[in-house]
Amino acid sequence: MIFINEIAASASSSEYLRKICWREEWVHPYESIISIIEKIKVANVIESEDIIRGLGTKILREQRTITTAAKNMDLYTMQSFDDELFMYYTNYDLKKQKELIKKVCNSSYVGRKTYDHFSKYLKYCEECLEYHFHSIFHQLWAVNVCPFHGISLRDTCVRCNKTRSYSFKYGDHFRCYCGYSFITENSSGRTIWANWGREFEIKKDIFIWTYI
Repeated sequence: MIFINEIAASASSSEYLRKICWREEWVHPYESIISIIEKIKVANVIESEDIIRGLGTKILREQRTITTAAKNMDLYTMQSFDDELFMYYTNYDLKKQKELIKKVCNSSYVGRKTYDHFSKYLKYCEECLEYHFHSIFHQLWAVNVCPFHGISLRDTCVRCNKTRSYSFKYGDHFRCYCGYSFITENSSGRTIWANWGREFEIKKDIFIWTYI
């Protein structure tokens, strides 16, 4: 049985997320912002624009039309989102993921630019996505095997073999442009919430453990 928490919006947030359906255990360590966003959208039957209107920075929330400029779509800097509002609604600290990304980029591994370390395209584990989970570690160029399941990661669509960008888009982030869903859907077209609470344990991956 799913228990739904309704959280009243703070005075600083918009009308878009006056109440939110959410459970803290739906968020896992090292989960990427993209899968958290998709869970919020599914649980509350809202769209990507509602996420920005509710959890975006004050400047973006007040814009009549949300611009799709690259800086607003960047899911590595996450500069479109208000850290405090995100924490308020989901109890997830975006600052920790930002610090992790910065730590990786400041390492001496290959370089200091984001794309020296992280892919521009969505990399995913098919087993993880069965639980609507995607990790920031999946996005590392050097990681080709899921650190949670030990299977090869994909970076292309099963159906059309094309890549999907890792950026904030208006639409389902786990659905290819050709329409193929990376997540198995039930008869209602929605994922099963009961799976979202499953815990994920990182295997002894020497490369990953250098960052955590």
